[in-house]
Amino acid sequence: MARFAVLFSQMIHCLHNSYLKVVCVFFVPVLCTVLLYIIYLCELQVSAALGVDIPLVDINACLYEALSPCGGKSCQHTLRLNITAPHVVSGASTSLVGMDITDDYACNCGPLEPPPSVCYPGFCLNGGVCRVKNNTLTCQCLDATNYGPRCELLTARFERGFAWYKPLMVCERSSLSLAFETNDKNGVLLYAGPTVPSPWPDYPRDFLYVILRDWVVETYLDFGTGTMNVSISIEASTLRTFQYVLTWGEGGVTAEVIECGINITNENQDPCRKIVPLARFSNNPSYLLNVQGPLQVGGIAAMVSFPQLADSYGWTLTPPSTFPFSGCVLELRHNDRLYDLNATDFHKYTFQPCDAPRTSRVVLGRQSIIIILASLLSLLRKSLLQRASFLLPFLFPI
Repeated sequence: MARFAVLFSQMIHCLHNSYLKVVCVFFVPVLCTVLLYIIYLCELQVSAALGVDIPLVDINACLYEALSPCGGKSCQHTLRLNITAPHVVSGASTSLVGMDITDDYACNCGPLEPPPSVCYPGFCLNGGVCRVKNNTLTCQCLDATNYGPRCELLTARFERGFAWYKPLMVCERSSLSLAFETNDKNGVLLYAGPTVPSPWPDYPRDFLYVILRDWVVETYLDFGTGTMNVSISIEASTLRTFQYVLTWGEGGVTAEVIECGINITNENQDPCRKIVPLARFSNNPSYLLNVQGPLQVGGIAAMVSFPQLADSYGWTLTPPSTFPFSGCVLELRHNDRLYDLNATDFHKYTFQPCDAPRTSRVVLGRQSIIIILASLLSLLRKSLLQRASFLLPFLFPI
Protein backbone atom coordinates (compact mmCIF):
# COMPACT_ATOMS: atom_id res chain seq x y z
CA MET A 1 0.00 0.00 0.00
CA ALA A 2 2.92 2.31 0.67
CA ARG A 3 4.10 1.77 -2.89
CA PHE A 4 0.62 2.63 -4.20
CA ALA A 5 0.63 5.83 -2.10
CA VAL A 6 3.97 6.82 -3.63
CA LEU A 7 2.63 6.05 -7.09
CA PHE A 8 -0.51 8.10 -6.49
CA SER A 9 1.46 11.09 -5.21
CA GLN A 10 3.81 10.85 -8.21
CA MET A 11 0.82 10.87 -10.59
CA ILE A 12 -0.74 13.87 -8.83
CA HIS A 13 2.56 15.71 -9.09
CA CYS A 14 2.85 14.79 -12.76
CA LEU A 15 -0.73 15.90 -13.48
CA HIS A 16 -0.06 19.21 -11.76
CA ASN A 17 3.02 19.79 -13.88
CA SER A 18 1.19 18.73 -17.06
CA TYR A 19 -1.71 21.14 -16.44
CA LEU A 20 -4.24 18.33 -16.76
CA LYS A 21 -7.34 17.94 -14.67
CA VAL A 22 -9.45 14.78 -14.73
CA VAL A 23 -12.74 14.58 -12.87
CA CYS A 24 -14.61 11.37 -11.95
CA VAL A 25 -12.30 9.06 -13.91
CA PHE A 26 -13.19 6.16 -11.65
CA PHE A 27 -16.94 6.74 -12.06
CA VAL A 28 -17.06 6.96 -15.87
CA PRO A 29 -15.53 3.86 -17.55
CA VAL A 30 -15.51 5.66 -20.92
CA LEU A 31 -12.69 7.84 -19.63
CA CYS A 32 -10.33 4.86 -19.60
CA THR A 33 -8.55 6.33 -22.61
CA VAL A 34 -7.98 9.59 -20.74
CA LEU A 35 -6.48 7.70 -17.81
CA LEU A 36 -4.19 5.78 -20.18
CA TYR A 37 -3.00 9.04 -21.68
CA ILE A 38 -2.28 10.37 -18.20
CA ILE A 39 -0.26 7.26 -17.41
CA TYR A 40 1.64 7.76 -20.66
CA LEU A 41 2.48 11.34 -19.73
CA CYS A 42 3.60 10.15 -16.30
CA GLU A 43 5.27 6.96 -17.52
CA LEU A 44 8.68 7.74 -16.02
CA GLN A 45 7.24 8.62 -12.62
CA VAL A 46 4.97 5.56 -12.59
CA SER A 47 7.85 3.27 -13.62
CA ALA A 48 10.12 4.71 -10.93
CA ALA A 49 7.46 4.44 -8.22
CA LEU A 50 6.61 0.82 -9.04
CA GLY A 51 10.12 -0.25 -9.94
CA VAL A 52 8.93 -1.87 -13.20
CA ASP A 53 9.28 -1.29 -16.94
CA ILE A 54 6.10 -0.30 -18.84
CA PRO A 55 6.31 -1.72 -22.39
CA LEU A 56 2.88 -0.51 -23.57
CA VAL A 57 0.33 2.12 -22.59
CA ASP A 58 -2.93 0.98 -24.16
CA ILE A 59 -5.76 -1.49 -23.65
CA ASN A 60 -5.43 -3.52 -26.87
CA ALA A 61 -2.12 -5.28 -27.58
CA CYS A 62 -3.52 -6.58 -30.91
CA LEU A 63 -2.87 -3.16 -32.42
CA TYR A 64 0.86 -3.34 -31.72
CA GLU A 65 2.36 -6.08 -33.89
CA ALA A 66 5.67 -6.21 -32.00
CA LEU A 67 3.83 -6.83 -28.72
CA SER A 68 0.82 -8.77 -30.02
CA PRO A 69 0.15 -12.01 -28.12
CA CYS A 70 -0.63 -13.58 -31.52
CA GLY A 71 2.79 -12.84 -32.99
CA GLY A 72 1.75 -10.90 -36.10
CA LYS A 73 -1.28 -13.07 -36.85
CA SER A 74 -5.04 -12.45 -36.62
CA CYS A 75 -5.91 -11.08 -33.20
CA GLN A 76 -9.12 -10.29 -31.32
CA HIS A 77 -9.22 -8.50 -28.00
CA THR A 78 -12.11 -8.55 -25.52
CA LEU A 79 -12.53 -7.22 -22.00
CA ARG A 80 -14.39 -9.57 -19.65
CA LEU A 81 -15.93 -7.97 -16.59
CA ASN A 82 -16.18 -9.93 -13.34
CA ILE A 83 -19.80 -9.18 -12.42
CA THR A 84 -19.71 -11.13 -9.17
CA ALA A 85 -16.89 -9.38 -7.34
CA PRO A 86 -15.22 -5.96 -7.66
CA HIS A 87 -11.49 -5.37 -7.46
CA VAL A 88 -10.54 -3.98 -4.05
CA VAL A 89 -7.25 -2.42 -2.97
CA SER A 90 -7.23 -1.83 0.81
CA GLY A 91 -4.78 -0.25 3.18
CA ALA A 92 -4.64 1.03 6.73
CA SER A 93 -6.51 4.23 5.95
CA THR A 94 -7.40 4.06 2.24
CA SER A 95 -9.45 1.71 0.12
CA LEU A 96 -10.17 1.77 -3.59
CA VAL A 97 -12.93 -0.23 -5.27
CA GLY A 98 -12.90 -0.70 -9.03
CA MET A 99 -13.92 -3.04 -11.81
CA ASP A 100 -12.18 -6.41 -12.08
CA ILE A 101 -11.52 -6.81 -15.81
CA THR A 102 -9.60 -9.54 -17.61
CA ASP A 103 -7.99 -9.19 -21.05
CA ASP A 104 -8.84 -12.04 -23.41
CA TYR A 105 -7.08 -12.56 -26.73
CA ALA A 106 -8.03 -14.94 -29.55
CA CYS A 107 -5.64 -15.49 -32.47
CA ASN A 108 -8.32 -15.74 -35.14
CA CYS A 109 -11.04 -13.66 -36.77
CA GLY A 110 -13.90 -16.07 -36.29
CA PRO A 111 -16.56 -16.21 -33.57
CA LEU A 112 -15.19 -16.13 -30.04
CA GLU A 113 -17.84 -18.57 -28.83
CA PRO A 114 -19.71 -21.51 -30.46
CA PRO A 115 -23.06 -20.70 -32.08
CA PRO A 116 -25.87 -20.63 -29.48
CA SER A 117 -28.72 -23.14 -29.63
CA VAL A 118 -31.09 -21.29 -27.30
CA CYS A 119 -32.67 -17.91 -28.03
CA TYR A 120 -31.54 -15.04 -25.84
CA PRO A 121 -32.30 -11.30 -25.78
CA GLY A 122 -30.21 -9.48 -28.33
CA PHE A 123 -29.58 -12.35 -30.74
CA CYS A 124 -32.04 -10.84 -33.23
CA LEU A 125 -31.51 -7.13 -33.85
CA ASN A 126 -33.85 -4.27 -34.71
CA GLY A 127 -37.02 -5.83 -33.33
CA GLY A 128 -36.50 -9.26 -34.87
CA VAL A 129 -38.06 -12.33 -33.24
CA CYS A 130 -35.85 -15.33 -32.49
CA ARG A 131 -36.98 -18.82 -33.52
CA VAL A 132 -35.39 -22.27 -33.04
CA LYS A 133 -35.48 -24.51 -36.09
CA ASN A 134 -33.57 -27.83 -36.24
CA ASN A 135 -31.42 -26.72 -33.28
CA THR A 136 -30.46 -23.59 -35.20
CA LEU A 137 -31.45 -20.04 -34.30
CA THR A 138 -33.20 -17.99 -36.96
CA CYS A 139 -34.67 -14.50 -36.90
CA GLN A 140 -38.00 -13.26 -38.16
CA CYS A 141 -37.32 -9.67 -39.25
CA LEU A 142 -39.57 -6.76 -40.15
CA ASP A 143 -39.06 -7.54 -43.85
CA ALA A 144 -36.84 -9.68 -46.05
CA THR A 145 -35.41 -6.81 -48.12
CA ASN A 146 -33.69 -4.46 -45.70
CA TYR A 147 -32.48 -6.96 -43.08
CA GLY A 148 -29.83 -9.68 -42.82
CA PRO A 149 -29.86 -13.12 -41.12
CA ARG A 150 -29.89 -11.62 -37.60
CA CYS A 151 -32.00 -8.65 -38.73
CA GLU A 152 -28.97 -6.47 -39.32
CA LEU A 153 -30.15 -3.36 -41.13
CA LEU A 154 -28.51 -3.60 -44.55
CA THR A 155 -29.16 -0.15 -46.01
CA ALA A 156 -28.68 3.47 -45.00
CA ARG A 157 -29.01 6.76 -46.84
CA PHE A 158 -26.40 9.47 -46.37
CA GLU A 159 -27.15 13.09 -47.20
CA ARG A 160 -23.69 14.61 -46.83
CA GLY A 161 -23.46 13.19 -43.31
CA PHE A 162 -21.65 10.36 -41.54
CA ALA A 163 -22.11 7.44 -39.15
CA TRP A 164 -19.67 5.68 -36.82
CA TYR A 165 -19.52 1.91 -36.37
CA LYS A 166 -17.36 -0.67 -34.59
CA PRO A 167 -13.70 -0.76 -35.69
CA LEU A 168 -12.40 -3.36 -38.13
CA MET A 169 -10.79 -6.45 -36.61
CA VAL A 170 -7.10 -7.28 -37.04
CA CYS A 171 -7.10 -10.18 -39.53
CA GLU A 172 -4.39 -11.86 -41.63
CA ARG A 173 -6.60 -12.27 -44.70
CA SER A 174 -9.31 -9.66 -44.92
CA SER A 175 -12.14 -8.87 -47.27
CA LEU A 176 -14.18 -5.67 -47.05
CA SER A 177 -17.18 -5.14 -49.29
CA LEU A 178 -20.09 -2.76 -49.72
CA ALA A 179 -22.54 -1.68 -52.38
CA PHE A 180 -23.38 1.95 -53.05
CA GLU A 181 -25.74 4.08 -55.11
CA THR A 182 -24.50 7.62 -55.52
CA ASN A 183 -26.16 10.95 -56.31
CA ASP A 184 -22.86 12.66 -57.08
CA LYS A 185 -19.45 12.01 -58.63
CA ASN A 186 -17.70 12.78 -55.33
CA GLY A 187 -18.12 11.45 -51.80
CA VAL A 188 -16.48 9.67 -48.86
CA LEU A 189 -17.45 6.01 -48.68
CA LEU A 190 -15.56 5.04 -45.52
CA TYR A 191 -12.56 5.79 -43.30
CA ALA A 192 -10.90 3.74 -40.57
CA GLY A 193 -7.82 5.09 -38.85
CA PRO A 194 -6.46 7.72 -36.47
CA THR A 195 -8.39 10.95 -35.96
CA VAL A 196 -5.77 12.87 -33.95
CA PRO A 197 -2.00 13.33 -34.32
CA SER A 198 0.08 10.53 -32.86
CA PRO A 199 -0.25 10.82 -29.04
CA TRP A 200 2.86 8.71 -28.35
CA PRO A 201 5.61 6.89 -30.28
CA ASP A 202 4.61 3.63 -31.96
CA TYR A 203 0.91 4.53 -31.86
CA PRO A 204 -0.81 2.62 -34.72
CA ARG A 205 -0.44 4.60 -37.94
CA ASP A 206 -2.54 2.26 -40.10
CA PHE A 207 -5.57 3.54 -41.98
CA LEU A 208 -8.06 2.69 -44.73
CA TYR A 209 -9.78 5.41 -46.76
CA VAL A 210 -12.18 4.83 -49.69
CA ILE A 211 -13.65 7.73 -51.64
CA LEU A 212 -15.42 8.46 -54.89
CA ARG A 213 -13.72 11.31 -56.76
CA ASP A 214 -14.74 12.36 -60.28
CA TRP A 215 -16.26 8.90 -60.89
CA VAL A 216 -13.09 7.14 -59.71
CA VAL A 217 -13.14 4.88 -56.64
CA GLU A 218 -9.88 5.65 -54.86
CA THR A 219 -8.55 3.47 -52.05
CA TYR A 220 -5.77 4.65 -49.73
CA LEU A 221 -4.33 2.04 -47.41
CA ASP A 222 -1.40 1.91 -44.99
CA PHE A 223 -0.40 -1.12 -42.89
CA GLY A 224 2.36 0.80 -41.14
CA THR A 225 5.02 0.18 -43.79
CA GLY A 226 4.00 2.62 -46.53
CA THR A 227 0.87 4.13 -48.07
CA MET A 228 -0.73 2.47 -51.09
CA ASN A 229 -3.23 3.86 -53.58
CA VAL A 230 -5.56 1.89 -55.86
CA SER A 231 -7.87 3.70 -58.30
CA ILE A 232 -10.70 2.25 -60.39
CA SER A 233 -12.80 4.30 -62.81
CA ILE A 234 -16.52 3.57 -62.86
CA GLU A 235 -19.44 4.42 -65.10
CA ALA A 236 -20.74 7.95 -64.57
CA SER A 237 -24.22 6.93 -63.49
CA THR A 238 -26.56 7.82 -60.65
CA LEU A 239 -29.05 5.16 -61.74
CA ARG A 240 -27.27 1.94 -60.82
CA THR A 241 -25.65 0.08 -57.91
CA PHE A 242 -21.89 -0.46 -57.67
CA GLN A 243 -20.35 -3.36 -55.73
CA TYR A 244 -16.95 -2.59 -54.18
CA VAL A 245 -14.67 -5.36 -52.85
CA LEU A 246 -11.27 -4.91 -51.19
CA THR A 247 -9.09 -7.82 -50.10
CA TRP A 248 -5.64 -7.79 -48.52
CA GLY A 249 -3.16 -10.26 -47.12
CA GLU A 250 0.39 -11.51 -47.46
CA GLY A 251 0.10 -11.55 -51.27
CA GLY A 252 -0.86 -7.87 -51.63
CA VAL A 253 -3.97 -5.73 -52.03
CA THR A 254 -6.77 -6.26 -54.55
CA ALA A 255 -9.53 -3.72 -55.22
CA GLU A 256 -12.48 -4.42 -57.49
CA VAL A 257 -15.69 -2.73 -58.56
CA ILE A 258 -17.77 -5.55 -60.02
CA GLU A 259 -19.11 -4.60 -63.46
CA CYS A 260 -17.72 -1.08 -63.14
CA GLY A 261 -19.07 -0.10 -66.58
CA ILE A 262 -15.69 0.74 -68.18
CA ASN A 263 -14.84 -0.89 -71.50
CA ILE A 264 -11.84 -3.17 -71.92
CA THR A 265 -8.93 -1.74 -73.94
CA ASN A 266 -5.62 -3.08 -75.19
CA GLU A 267 -3.84 -1.16 -72.45
CA ASN A 268 -6.25 -2.25 -69.72
CA GLN A 269 -7.69 -5.75 -70.05
CA ASP A 270 -9.31 -5.67 -66.59
CA PRO A 271 -10.38 -2.07 -65.82
CA CYS A 272 -12.62 -3.08 -62.92
CA ARG A 273 -9.90 -4.84 -60.91
CA LYS A 274 -6.49 -3.65 -59.68
CA ILE A 275 -3.78 -5.48 -57.73
CA VAL A 276 -0.89 -3.73 -55.97
CA PRO A 277 2.01 -5.21 -53.97
CA LEU A 278 2.46 -4.40 -50.30
CA ALA A 279 4.26 -1.14 -49.59
CA ARG A 280 7.42 -1.67 -47.59
CA PHE A 281 9.89 0.31 -45.53
CA SER A 282 11.91 -2.88 -44.97
CA ASN A 283 12.14 -6.48 -46.16
CA ASN A 284 9.19 -7.42 -43.92
CA PRO A 285 6.13 -5.49 -45.12
CA SER A 286 3.08 -5.64 -42.91
CA TYR A 287 -0.32 -6.83 -44.10
CA LEU A 288 -2.30 -6.40 -40.86
CA LEU A 289 -4.59 -3.38 -40.60
CA ASN A 290 -4.32 -2.11 -37.01
CA VAL A 291 -6.87 0.69 -36.63
CA GLN A 292 -7.69 2.28 -33.31
CA GLY A 293 -10.60 4.52 -34.28
CA PRO A 294 -14.18 3.80 -35.36
CA LEU A 295 -15.25 2.81 -38.85
CA GLN A 296 -16.64 6.05 -40.29
CA VAL A 297 -19.08 5.62 -43.17
CA GLY A 298 -20.38 8.32 -45.52
CA GLY A 299 -18.19 11.08 -44.15
CA ILE A 300 -15.57 12.03 -41.59
CA ALA A 301 -16.17 13.83 -38.31
CA ALA A 302 -14.20 15.01 -35.29
CA MET A 303 -10.72 14.69 -36.76
CA VAL A 304 -7.83 16.88 -37.85
CA SER A 305 -6.89 17.35 -41.51
CA PHE A 306 -5.22 14.68 -43.62
CA PRO A 307 -2.03 16.78 -44.10
CA GLN A 308 -1.67 16.96 -40.29
CA LEU A 309 -2.24 13.22 -39.92
CA ALA A 310 0.14 12.37 -42.79
CA ASP A 311 2.86 14.53 -41.25
CA SER A 312 2.33 13.12 -37.75
CA TYR A 313 2.27 9.43 -38.77
CA GLY A 314 4.74 9.57 -41.65
CA TRP A 315 2.33 8.46 -44.35
CA THR A 316 4.08 8.34 -47.72
CA LEU A 317 0.97 9.67 -49.49
CA THR A 318 -1.44 12.34 -48.25
CA PRO A 319 -5.05 11.30 -48.91
CA PRO A 320 -7.20 13.96 -50.59
CA SER A 321 -10.27 15.43 -48.93
CA THR A 322 -13.65 15.34 -50.61
CA PHE A 323 -17.32 15.94 -49.86
CA PRO A 324 -19.38 13.67 -47.62
CA PHE A 325 -21.31 11.01 -49.49
CA SER A 326 -24.76 11.54 -50.97
CA GLY A 327 -26.57 8.31 -51.69
CA CYS A 328 -27.17 4.85 -50.30
CA VAL A 329 -24.79 2.33 -48.75
CA LEU A 330 -25.83 -1.32 -48.76
CA GLU A 331 -24.50 -4.53 -47.17
CA LEU A 332 -21.30 -3.38 -45.50
CA ARG A 333 -19.28 -6.46 -44.58
CA HIS A 334 -15.84 -7.21 -43.15
CA ASN A 335 -15.03 -10.92 -43.43
CA ASP A 336 -17.84 -12.72 -41.59
CA ARG A 337 -19.15 -9.59 -39.86
CA LEU A 338 -22.22 -8.11 -41.53
CA TYR A 339 -22.56 -4.60 -40.16
CA ASP A 340 -25.88 -3.48 -38.71
CA LEU A 341 -26.17 0.00 -40.22
CA ASN A 342 -28.59 0.93 -37.47
CA ALA A 343 -25.96 0.22 -34.78
CA THR A 344 -24.51 3.72 -34.62
CA ASP A 345 -24.61 6.08 -31.68
CA PHE A 346 -22.94 8.99 -33.46
CA HIS A 347 -24.25 10.12 -36.82
CA LYS A 348 -25.52 13.11 -38.76
CA TYR A 349 -27.79 13.35 -41.81
CA THR A 350 -28.06 9.57 -41.94
CA PHE A 351 -31.37 7.77 -42.45
CA GLN A 352 -32.13 4.06 -42.08
CA PRO A 353 -33.19 2.23 -44.17
CA CYS A 354 -32.22 3.77 -47.46
CA ASP A 355 -35.77 4.55 -48.55
CA ALA A 356 -36.83 5.99 -45.17
CA PRO A 357 -38.34 9.49 -45.13
CA ARG A 358 -36.36 12.17 -43.33
CA THR A 359 -38.67 12.20 -40.31
CA SER A 360 -39.00 8.43 -39.95
CA ARG A 361 -36.39 7.84 -37.28
CA VAL A 362 -34.04 9.71 -35.03
CA VAL A 363 -31.39 7.61 -33.30
CA LEU A 364 -29.73 9.28 -30.33
CA GLY A 365 -27.05 8.08 -27.98
CA ARG A 366 -27.21 8.61 -24.24
CA GLN A 367 -24.95 11.66 -24.36
CA SER A 368 -27.11 13.26 -27.06
CA ILE A 369 -30.25 12.65 -24.97
CA ILE A 370 -28.66 14.22 -21.90
CA ILE A 371 -27.65 17.30 -23.91
CA ILE A 372 -31.15 17.66 -25.36
CA LEU A 373 -32.83 17.24 -21.94
CA ALA A 374 -30.51 19.83 -20.43
CA SER A 375 -31.35 22.24 -23.25
CA LEU A 376 -35.10 21.69 -22.80
CA LEU A 377 -34.88 22.23 -19.04
CA SER A 378 -32.95 25.43 -19.63
CA LEU A 379 -35.57 26.68 -22.09
CA LEU A 380 -38.38 25.72 -19.71
CA ARG A 381 -36.72 27.57 -16.83
CA LYS A 382 -36.25 30.64 -19.00
CA SER A 383 -39.90 30.53 -20.11
CA LEU A 384 -41.17 30.24 -16.52
CA LEU A 385 -39.02 33.16 -15.40
CA GLN A 386 -40.33 35.32 -18.24
CA ARG A 387 -43.95 34.47 -17.37
CA ALA A 388 -43.35 35.13 -13.70
CA SER A 389 -41.82 38.55 -14.41
CA PHE A 390 -44.86 39.39 -16.58
CA LEU A 391 -47.44 38.34 -13.96
CA LEU A 392 -45.83 39.86 -10.85
CA PRO A 393 -47.02 43.47 -11.50
CA PHE A 394 -50.64 42.21 -11.81
CA LEU A 395 -50.53 39.94 -8.76
CA PHE A 396 -48.76 42.44 -6.52
CA PRO A 397 -49.55 45.96 -7.75
CA ILE A 398 -47.62 48.77 -6.15
